[in-house]
Amino acid sequence: MAGRILVVDDEPSVRFFERLALEDRGHEVEEAASGAEALTLAQAPGSDYAAIVLDFRMPGMTGLEVARALRDGAVPTPIVLYTAYADPAVAAQAAELGLELIDKADVERMVVHVDQLVAA
Repeated sequence: MAGRILVVDDEPSVRFFERLALEDRGHEVEEAASGAEALTLAQAPGSDYAAIVLDFRMPGMTGLEVARALRDGAVPTPIVLYTAYADPAVAAQAAELGLELIDKADVERMVVHVDQLVAA
């Protein structure tokens, strides 16, 4: 089952490879280059993302700040925190928000997890 996925990362090349991996599995991918842009898209009326793949380290707002703002705004969309900067403190904060934390070195794990979220 495919879904509409929002990919959020400040690096265009990372967004490109995430898009390719997710589209290869049949997902429709929309991109955001910043936390602020992600909030605008995800909170828009009629927004119907099946999942959000969110970078942790971005200028302006971290992925955790974006996730908190989405949860505070009652956006229930499942979120995957996809980062190369995972440490125990970030993992603990992600878990508190109900996020799955996946290392950017494991693109297959991210894609499989998104597939599971969409199928749920």
